[in-house]
Amino acid sequence: IVAAGLTYRPDRAEIVNFSKTYYKASQMVIVLEDDTTFDNCETVADVEKVLAELPAGTKVGAQNGTTGKMYLEGDEEMEFAGFSNLTVKGYSSAALAVQDMINGNLSLVVVDEGPAGMIVKSLNED
Repeated sequence: IVAAGLTYRPDRAEIVNFSKTYYKASQMVIVLEDDTTFDNCETVADVEKVLAELPAGTKVGAQNGTTGKMYLEGDEEMEFAGFSNLTVKGYSSAALAVQDMINGNLSLVVVDEGPAGMIVKSLNED
């Protein structure tokens, strides 16, 4: 089989042969259009500072098994500290997480740049 978008981890490499990196994905934060929380952010450090300063228990979403979820929750192998102030809810897809945010149950969603762009574009088309 061929699997795309699977983040390399040593435990995964025990059962899957990974190719050399040919695509680098960044994590994106999706918020509602009227949310200005991240408007002044210019760097990753700026975004991380905002995330770390959100009120305790702030509900955020991410797709299960993805780098975005590991980033939010923390992952020693990937050297992500995580954000202990956030309550992270996992979804079977990023689109479902965004829909739950639209429904008022989350403050933001973290997802890979590619899917984030597609989801935002599809929601903003007339």
